Parts: sequence; C-alpha cells; structure tokens
Amino acid sequence: MDKDGKLTLRYGGQLRHLGMGRTYSGVPVRMLIDDRDVTVINRKTGEIIRYFKIDPSKNYQKAISRLNR
Repeated sequence: MDKDGKLTLRYGGQLRHLGMGRTYSGVPVRMLIDDRDVTVINRKTGEIIRYFKIDPSKNYQKAISRLNR
C-alpha cells in the first residue's frame, strides 16, 4: 500500500492500480486474486477491506464494494 492508499498488481501483462483511499495508507494487506476478482484483506485483523473486479481496458480500478472502517 503506498502513501496515497493505492495498490498495484500486474494483470494481463500490465500494471493495474487499485484505489483504496488514504485511510488505508501504510496498512499491511493481503490480496486474494481469482481471475478478475480481487479481495483485499487487512493482514493484522483479517478484515475484508475492498472487493475489485479488474477491467482489462482500464489501468485504474475502482472498488465494486466498500466496507466502512
């Protein structure tokens, strides 16, 4: 997680950026990836933070589901 609250992963040979929000800046996370579905989990608490569905036509990915902190 970078200082602006973004994660980066490689999908389809290109980097994709997942917008998490600055609230999560510096939070250690684990990403579970199944094809185009990405689940972001807080490593310390096990809380599911966000769900994403990768759109291969876009570099910046928006969350499809948000869990409030």
